[in-house]
This record gives sequence, structure tokens and C-alpha cells, in this order.
Amino acid sequence: MTIGGTALLNYFTTARFKGGVDSEDASGAALRYGEEVATKKRLEIDLTYKMNSSGYKTGLDISVFTIGGTNYLTSLDTGSINITTATSPGDGAADLWEFLNATGTSVEITVDRKLTLTPAMMALVTAAGTSGLSVQVAITLGGFTFSAPMLLTMADHGIEKNSVQMEQATFKQKGQATITGTGDTILASALVGTSIVTVAGTFHDSTTDGTYTCDAMIKSASVSFGNRKVSEITASLQSQGAPTFVAAA
Repeated sequence: MTIGGTALLNYFTTARFKGGVDSEDASGAALRYGEEVATKKRLEIDLTYKMNSSGYKTGLDISVFTIGGTNYLTSLDTGSINITTATSPGDGAADLWEFLNATGTSVEITVDRKLTLTPAMMALVTAAGTSGLSVQVAITLGGFTFSAPMLLTMADHGIEKNSVQMEQATFKQKGQATITGTGDTILASALVGTSIVTVAGTFHDSTTDGTYTCDAMIKSASVSFGNRKVSEITASLQSQGAPTFVAAA
């Protein structure tokens, strides 16, 4: 299994290749039964794999976590960076296989942190005006650094019996992100808008390997990270035009 030339064979936990067919019922008024006619095809790919760049990445590899320039690394418990590519159909009427155009990128970050003093994100939400909601969020995980202007859109201060008080916050992208390091091909490609990668998957059935090969659009990608966790990446992709499929013998 390779994505954009990066081998994931030893790291992926699930891979799902899903063929889809659009159709339209062409039956006339006098016909009792439906008469579906195929109009378009697509191949969708769902992946989950452990983040690995010179070794697996865990919460111990998070070296930077700042919000508005304030360091919250010691209170960070878990979090995720979620990337979505906005798309528009680019195929024509005569194209059998669907083709997508990327039209935009959006990022959402969710974090949970253990409170030591004040619920700082709740303080920003409840403060007068809205200027304090615009903050720079920076996260470094191993060799991957993400930094972007974000808008704080949710703060949740949780208080429960026999539990440390927690604060959850959600941020949405408010401008262009800065990406440094490599860390992961899918994350880096999706974040900077280079959303097309080459996918090659090989499976073994009996005596001969079968393969899937295609150029694919990264429709969404996310990385989860945190305390006592190996960082994990999930991604959804879709072939750009016809894939190549060779069945195992």
C-alpha cells in the first residue's frame, strides 16, 4: 500500500476500496418494474494507519502546542486536526468515471486539556466582543508542524465527580496555514491544497497478486493525537477518472 510514493504497508490498520455506480430509473409509465441505467462510476478509498515518520508518533512526540502564543503543552490531553477538501464535479457528460476539482480547503482543530488554573478558552468566549476569539494555533508532532490563524468556535468546561476538570475547545481555520516538515504525505498534501496523490494497493488472494492503482483526490484527512496514544491518521480519497484494477488469480 503506497500513497503519494509513501509506503504504508507496515502501518495501515484498515483499507477499504469502494466502487460506486450512479444510475437513473428510465422506466416508462407503462412498466411495472424499474429500469436502472448506469450513468457514472467512481472508486472511493478509506484508509486508517498509524502515523510514522522515523518511528511511530505518540503524545511524547508533541513538542509544541500553543494557542494565541500561550503554551498549553503540559495540559494537553487529546486532540485532532481535521482537514476537508471542498470539491466540484469536473467530469463531462461523456466521461464514464467521475473526476473532481478541488475548490477549497478547510481545517478544524479539536483539543481536550486538563485544567490546572482557569478555563482559558471559556474565558475567551465569555469576554466582551469577538476580537479575542481569533488566535494563532500551533502544533508540532514529530517532524510535522502546523500553524494557522484560527477562530475559536466552541469551549466546553466539564466538571465531574472523581475526575479532573477538563476543557474542550474547537477552532476553525481563519486564513492560510503554514506547514513545515514532512511528517505525513496525506496531511501535508491536503493542508497546502495539493490534494491529488497516486494510490497503489496490492492484495493477495491465491497465487497471483491483485492491484488497485489510481490518481486520487484527498477528500478528507484527520490526525488524532494525545496522551497514551499512537497518533493515527484517517483519510478518504476518490479516484480521478478510471482506476486500474487487476484481479488476483
